[in-house]
Amino acid sequence: MKKLFFITVLLASFISLSSCGSSPEKGGTQERLVSLSPNITELLFALGLGEKVAGVTSYCDYPAQCREKQSVGSIMEPDIETVISLSPDTVFISNTEIHRRIGSRLEGIGAETVIVETKNIDDIYSAIDKISRICGVEQRGSALKAQIRKKLSEIRSLSSGGAAPKVLVVVQREPIMAAGKGTYIDSLLEIAGAENAAEQGGYPKYNAESLVVMNPDIIIESDAKTDGIKKLEKQNYYSRWKTNAAEEGNVYQVNADVVSRLGPRITKAAKLLRSIVKQSEKGKKFAGD
Repeated sequence: MKKLFFITVLLASFISLSSCGSSPEKGGTQERLVSLSPNITELLFALGLGEKVAGVTSYCDYPAQCREKQSVGSIMEPDIETVISLSPDTVFISNTEIHRRIGSRLEGIGAETVIVETKNIDDIYSAIDKISRICGVEQRGSALKAQIRKKLSEIRSLSSGGAAPKVLVVVQREPIMAAGKGTYIDSLLEIAGAENAAEQGGYPKYNAESLVVMNPDIIIESDAKTDGIKKLEKQNYYSRWKTNAAEEGNVYQVNADVVSRLGPRITKAAKLLRSIVKQSEKGKKFAGD
């Protein structure tokens, strides 16, 4: 769970698009693409651009086809020489100091560099617009946006009414770090019919005492090895602290990549969270009742 999830969260932490290097407004001429972030890779494949993707990071593992692409190294330390050797037309990067430095070097060889920052769900539509325009697939972009909006709307409609449980989404165990207010996970919880138990913004850390005071009804832990949803046994890591979640056995694990990457799988993430809320609410009273 821990390091990989938080690295992904940091790099996928805000969605709006800006660019550096040559203008990205020209569309349809980009034949070789390189992605330096997993959520960007997922967007490229969701837009039907998989065949044009020449390189990805070692963390890019979805969809399965991207594993066949040339690895350019890790997210934090991509190999610039490998990137250059791929002769990319466009390189999609995150807004980090390391990636910005790489962007400056790539400008020298005439490769277009586009910075993709990820912050909230609404901004993903702007990202899709920008990427699809750069790559000349505007119709696919419009279709993908419509699909995401439709699915999120359906999940929201299923979540309306009833008590909203307080849910804590833990992204790191020691110390406990959770997704707070203003994060895209916070938005997903609202869509799923839940209230975020973490009232601070960003990714705050909590000690045992603050966890008890917070008293979440449900604890959801991100875990890289979990496929889908896994309900933990009543005696688990969190059972040492007296909370509604521990007392009622409402402690779950979900796949870290699905909930950590703000990309086309956000609908799956919202569906997983809604499923957990639904499982937990049967015959149970939440803290707000």
